[in-house]
Amino acid sequence: MISALVYSTLALTQAGLALAAPEPMPTSMARGVLPRFLREAHMLPERGIMEDGVITMPVRRTKGQGRKAKRQNIVQVPIADDGGDEDYGIALNIGGQTLTFLLDTGSSDLWAASKSCAGPSGESCVTDKSIPLYSPTSTFQNLSQPLILNYGTSDDETYNDGTIGTDNVTLAGMTQSQQPFGVITTGNDPLSFSGLFGVGFPFISNILGEAVSTALNASTGTQITGESFVSTYMQAMASSAPLLNRLADAGKIKSPMYTLTLQREVPTSVGSNAGVLTIGGLPSGISNDSLTWVPVRQYDSSLVLLSNLATPVNKQASPTLAKDIESIIPTLPMVWETAIDGLYLEGTLLKNSSVNTTFTNQYGLSALFDSGTTDLLLTANDIQTLQGVSQSGASTPCAVPLNLAIGIAGKRFPINPFDIWGPGGGSTSANCTPSLGPNDPPTVGQAFSYLLGDPFFKSNLVAFYWGNLTDQASDPARIGFLSTTNAQEADSTFSSFWKSVGTTLSFQTANAVPTYTTINVANPVSAGTAAASAASSSVSSKSGATSVMMTGLGTTFSATMAICAILSLL
Repeated sequence: MISALVYSTLALTQAGLALAAPEPMPTSMARGVLPRFLREAHMLPERGIMEDGVITMPVRRTKGQGRKAKRQNIVQVPIADDGGDEDYGIALNIGGQTLTFLLDTGSSDLWAASKSCAGPSGESCVTDKSIPLYSPTSTFQNLSQPLILNYGTSDDETYNDGTIGTDNVTLAGMTQSQQPFGVITTGNDPLSFSGLFGVGFPFISNILGEAVSTALNASTGTQITGESFVSTYMQAMASSAPLLNRLADAGKIKSPMYTLTLQREVPTSVGSNAGVLTIGGLPSGISNDSLTWVPVRQYDSSLVLLSNLATPVNKQASPTLAKDIESIIPTLPMVWETAIDGLYLEGTLLKNSSVNTTFTNQYGLSALFDSGTTDLLLTANDIQTLQGVSQSGASTPCAVPLNLAIGIAGKRFPINPFDIWGPGGGSTSANCTPSLGPNDPPTVGQAFSYLLGDPFFKSNLVAFYWGNLTDQASDPARIGFLSTTNAQEADSTFSSFWKSVGTTLSFQTANAVPTYTTINVANPVSAGTAAASAASSSVSSKSGATSVMMTGLGTTFSATMAICAILSLL
């Protein structure tokens, strides 16, 4: 019988949907070998470990809701997920209260749900009464500024509204006094965490945008020039930038970067690992040259700085304001977006991965790497391709592997089949749903064709380096990638697992919060090489300024079933 790989590749080629060019080299960890920081992350006690200035601490697990250590100033924090393998959080202390936050690389604001938070019909903002909520204390200062947050895609948009205030925020033993954050009082999507910790670029922060607008509106009678605007913006950043940026500016972390890899636990823990967030450098045992570094996409600075203000600049703005801003700071990164080669199915690169637009013609295919999204959101053409190769129905047995990889800088980064499938239509292995869906078409300020969420982070370590945010030419932002998945081994393990369980396995839908014990273990964290040696190519968008929809927390499960027809080939 012809193999699934050969059959699907032949079908793709005959249909004119696969590229015939030589495949780039795959990249993955050696068989059965994981970095030490991943092997030992599960041993960390709840309160964390401090050794030689290295702080490592765990995060809390909560019941999931489907959504759309310090050494040389390096902080490493294990990441834990909810029982459904959908939400990933980290513990922060705000005003003396320990809360757990969804970690989101696709947005930039820190916010916590208040104890009075309610949904549209008066229901609680959280999925479980045991989830701790924020209550203002004596250290809280209400700035009386509104906060309106929108997340997700056009098909699945969620909101959270509240007010902006400041309080003392502690991360892994490091405290930033009077850190601005949002106190949420209403929202339309039940939360499985206390709030959200956005670790994107500061320029898409609604809190920072509100601070800049407030300062600009206070300068009545004075014309706003490029110089005065940039000066006002940078002054606001000093006091209102997101938490990680302020920690870096204060010299509390070694380098302006963090790395992230997530964990998988269901339907099996075989081959899974604890998730880890490392702040200020690379994890123990990971060298700079072991990663594939790619420049972050750059946009015209006027688009970046003007598009996320709470209110547009007033009539006092100079008529050449945008041009003057760009003469001071030519380009800036907006989101964690890089160029990619495209999507691989069974080792074959699909072509026509994006409808040709002004955005893709100028820059090519690109992807936003967003830990706040549970799915892999692909182009509409990818969805159509995966449908079109099939001749029959949409049966989706869990035991059938779907071998996908993302091409980046001439290398393939595979995604473990376990990280693609989830429960769907039933509780047994007979029925599964892929964590795939269509992304919105590229637009001004949101020009990425792909949005790669948690499944990518479960199979790859991703390093985010923001560099010098006022001089990207000298120290540009970049993203580093390292596969933690051996594609061949993952496929074999996947097939063996489902063969052994047949149709008897029931998916867990929730895990209890684990019991932590304080133990003495060897510290798995050491300082890594922080600087990355990659050049940045600045490609600017020449379109006018517009508002930017922040991404994260989005799911598109209702659209994912369209992809299932491909399985008849496998």
